[in-house]
Amino acid sequence: MAAPASTPRRPIARVLPPSLRTAAGTMLLFTALLYLAEGVDQASGNNALDNAGAIVPRSVDGLTGILTAPLLHLGWGHLVSNTLPFLIFGFLAMAGGFAQ
Repeated sequence: MAAPASTPRRPIARVLPPSLRTAAGTMLLFTALLYLAEGVDQASGNNALDNAGAIVPRSVDGLTGILTAPLLHLGWGHLVSNTLPFLIFGFLAMAGGFAQ
């Protein structure tokens, strides 16, 4: 009886980024930019950024909101509640590393 042929091993999928410091630093930098944008919005007094980048349905002008709306928050509570999921999922999204 012949021995079973060995099957080639698949590479192990990466869960953590190849460069932990780079991924963590990048996420912290983006988080700081979000807090800076909210601070500028709150300091302006009129909260002009709250609806400036909103997605407006059935409007060509509202298409820019697809890119800007995820970066804007309605207030400090909204930003703080989104920070932890943003850091965790953003860090995991970098599991493949950065494009060369």
